[in-house]
Amino acid sequence: MENVADNVMESNLTGDDPGAVKTKDGKTFSQDQVNEIVRDRLAKEKEKTQKKYEAMEQEFKNKELNFKAKELLSEKGISLDILDALKYEDEETLIKSIEIVEKALKLPSAPPRYEPKAGGESPSTDDQIREWMGLK
Repeated sequence: MENVADNVMESNLTGDDPGAVKTKDGKTFSQDQVNEIVRDRLAKEKEKTQKKYEAMEQEFKNKELNFKAKELLSEKGISLDILDALKYEDEETLIKSIEIVEKALKLPSAPPRYEPKAGGESPSTDDQIREWMGLK
């Protein structure tokens, strides 16, 4: 079909029918047939171009999101090595992922010390441990 389209593109108008096109092979096409061939060819090219555009747009969005992830990790003081482990599709999921990592990486600066309360009955060690762990 593409060969026919190439032939039609390189052909001359015949003198018999003002809308007819004659190819080098001697085939004659009506103007409607030529229009259909050209329309099909343009549709195929448009589809290819649209797919390329969408792929480039997605690649750009991914690079932009990756840059944003690096920026947020740097601001939070988290190593960029964790970037590949993060799962995100948009900025909202990126922020949630970084918050989860940030919470997981937060370690207490120093372990709590046992300090008996002044006066009266001293609490049991179990009670203080429960309090430190947020279980009380």
